[in-house]
Formats: sequence, C-alpha cells, structure tokens
Amino acid sequence: MQLLLTAHNVPARKIASELRRLMLSLSPSTPCLLEERDGCVHLHASIHSIAQLRQTTLPDRVYAVLLTVPAEQLPNTDAEIIDEVKRLVCDAVDWQSVFEAVGELSPQSADRRPASVGVTAKRAGKRFSSIPSQALAGSIGAALSKHFGCRVDLRSPELDVHASLNDDRLLLLHPLLRRPSTYESKTSVGLHPHVAWAMVKCAAQLSCPSLHSLHPLLRALPHAALPLIHAQIPPPRCLMSFSPSASIVVDPMCGSGSFLLELVSGWPSVLAMGSDASASQVALARRNRAALPASSASRLQLFEADSCRHPFRRGAADAVVTDLPFGKQHGSLAENASLYPSAVSSIADILRPGGCCVLLTNESNLQLLIESIRATHKQAILYSSAFESNNLKSAAEPGSSERPGPLRLICRRQVPLGFMTGWIVVARRESGDADTSAPQLDEVGAEFDYPQDSVSKNDDEGHLSEDGAVVRRFLWESQSGRASWDSQRKASRLPMEPACLLTHV
Repeated sequence: MQLLLTAHNVPARKIASELRRLMLSLSPSTPCLLEERDGCVHLHASIHSIAQLRQTTLPDRVYAVLLTVPAEQLPNTDAEIIDEVKRLVCDAVDWQSVFEAVGELSPQSADRRPASVGVTAKRAGKRFSSIPSQALAGSIGAALSKHFGCRVDLRSPELDVHASLNDDRLLLLHPLLRRPSTYESKTSVGLHPHVAWAMVKCAAQLSCPSLHSLHPLLRALPHAALPLIHAQIPPPRCLMSFSPSASIVVDPMCGSGSFLLELVSGWPSVLAMGSDASASQVALARRNRAALPASSASRLQLFEADSCRHPFRRGAADAVVTDLPFGKQHGSLAENASLYPSAVSSIADILRPGGCCVLLTNESNLQLLIESIRATHKQAILYSSAFESNNLKSAAEPGSSERPGPLRLICRRQVPLGFMTGWIVVARRESGDADTSAPQLDEVGAEFDYPQDSVSKNDDEGHLSEDGAVVRRFLWESQSGRASWDSQRKASRLPMEPACLLTHV
C-alpha cells in the first residue's frame, strides 16, 4: 500500500531518515521504498506494517493514497472531469485494502463498512479554476454515499476522504493515523514553540524539585492568599492533588503564555504560574489555557501583576523562565535601562536557593541583562550586612529567616529570532549564606561540564568569559544544535492514534 506522511515544521528528509531506521529494524532484509516529494514522504509498505508507524515521533499524519491521476490524463471540460472523478473514486480505488489497513489499526473495525462518508476537497491552479472546491467535494461525497449505501456526514465521518485537484494531478487520500491535537492549533502565541520549548528544557535540566515544609502550592500562592491559608481554607480542588515534590516554574512576564503552555504540555509534574502587567495579555493567556486538556490546564495558574511587584512569595519557584521586553513591541531601550535591573532583582527574589532562571533577550539588551545579574551580588552584600545587624529580620517572610542570595551567571547561547539575534541567558540563584563575592566562572563551567568544543574562550589559558560561558550548544542538544529543537520537541509528544473507526452498517 502506498502511504503519505506529513508533519508540521519538520523537513521531509528527517521524516524519511526516521522511517528508514524503523523499517530497517522491522525487516532488515526488505528494502525500504520511500520518496521525498512536495515536502511529504511517500512510503510503500505492507498493510501489516502500518501499525508500526505509531512508533515514529516526527510525522503528524499518515494517509493511505487512494488514487493519483496525472492532470494530463483527465478530461478537459468541467462536466467530464466531475463524471470521471466520480467513476474513478468508485471503480479505481482498492477499498478492500483500505478497510484491511483500518482493521490492522483498530481490530474492532475489521471487515466492516462505513456508516457515513465525508469529503473535503481543495482545487488549485489555473486549468481547473472553473470547478469550485465545494462542488468537487459534493460530487465525490454523493458518489461514495451511493456506492457504499451510507449517509453523508461532514462533522465526524467514518470514511474520510481528502481530495486535491491542481495543474499537476488529482490526489485522493484517506487518513489512517493522526497525532492527537496539540495546543498550537488552538492557541495564539508569539514566541516560536520550539524556542519556548528549548528554554523550558534548560530549566527542567538544571532545576530539581525541592521539598519544603509547606506544600509547594501554598508557598507559591500570592501574599494576599496567606490569610486564607492561615484560616485553614483549602486551595482549589485541582491543586490539592499535587505531589509535595512537584516543581514550580514561574513566568513573571508571561504575555500570551508561550512558556507556560510548553511546561504543562510536556512536563506533567510541573505547576506553571504566570503573571503579566497587561490585562489583555493575561486574558489571552487564559483563553490559551482554555484550549488545553483539563489535566494540563489545572496546572497553569495566571495572575495580573507587575513583574517588579510580583504576587509570588520569596523562594517560591524552582525555576523562572521569561521573555524580557526587547524595547520594540513593548517599552523602549530607555525604559529597559530601569526595567531590567528591577525585573532581575524580582526574579532572584522569586527563586529558591539553587533554582535557575532562563531568560530571553536580544543583542541590544544583552549587556544590560548581564549587568543586572551582576548587580544582584551587590544587593546581596548590602542585604547581608543589614540582615546581620537585625535591620531586616522583621521584613523576612513569615516562617523564613533566609537571606536572598545573588544570581550566578552560568552561560548564554545565541539564537536567531526572525531577523533579530536573540540570546538565551541562564543563571542560578545562590544561597544567602554563600560567598557573595564575584563568582569563579571557571568553577561554574566545570560544574555544568559543558563540552570543551562548545565553550568560547577569551584567552590562551582557557578561562571562561567574564560575562559567563558563551556556548554553541546546551548539554541536551545534539550535534545539529538548534536545527534539532523541533524534532526533539516532537519526540516527546503522544503517539499517533487511528484517524477513524469503521462501524458495522
């Protein structure tokens, strides 16, 4: 059977490479017959091997190719074309093989015929421009309805046919496997999903869940909620099922929620909490949350608050991931001069000791961000002196006497953002009891064991840059670097499932 495999934002060559490895493992002695064409992969496979395609991670859809007819073999007049297409659909398609393939994927559908049929059609090009797509779909649907003696159902058909007519060919497909819907198809987000995923991946790699005397959700709740906790009023039911060892990740400038959506979609043990000063952005983030499955949406909490006057308790977060304003769509470079130091100070306040922050900025603001991270060392020294003299003990959070520690710059990695150069900057919060002098960056590099060929050096002795290690790849990246981010992200998705189930007529 001829199959067609498609994927969103994945080159056909990568899908083909994954398919070759899979087919070789299944049948080493059988050659793998596949072809890359028009951004898709065409595969010739036995009906019994189709179910094994669920093991692939990159494709989003697997179709059975019902019919392919070169355009030059079709009639010239509209009426003749419609009649010919109706004839081909009924007589030239091996429907028995299609039903056997569906039966392989869903045993309960074996040896059954469809109770309903639906057709979607797309006409493109100049030669057949007088034939509306809707008319083409209606004609094919009517022919199949009569052929199988079933009704037409455009909402949830058991036999789903996709037709494409253009200057090159007539193509008919039937979906066999599909990836469960992901949030991208239902949400409006700004940052590209695989960039957001990469930053979240960094945070997940560097921040381990911490155990506290308070339930993590209670220590992360806004200050205003504390009286409710003291009054023994329980938090919402959806939050009570969380494990005490769950990680909390905060985005204090969440916007539409790009990072938060990635977190709750890919990391089931994480509670994501976001805030934004813009009411419209928080509203958009809430609409995006509504598109998630209930199990994911219940782990995403949103607040309207200024990033420099955040609602989160000190040391609440295991990690902070955020996209700082570039001064283009939001704010300006002049405003960032005061915003960045305040925002970074607040981020240090949110993080627990040992927690990390993964921050995104652009080339124009990179040095300002680095200086803002360095400034937390000076703040920690001043706070430490005041704390020791008991001037600030009264300001400590209830039940906590820990002093806020500085942020230690770990590394930074360049990443293209459209026509801009972006930078992912990683830092870790030190304990308030730790040495607040300038960090030994050589030790930082050794601590994270970045490969020697991925760290830029600034002198012959091999000392890391004063601004932190500049890495070409993070530890979790493959040799392909950013080119593999989308593939790695897709590899963690749910497996494909049968696209339809045929029921007995």
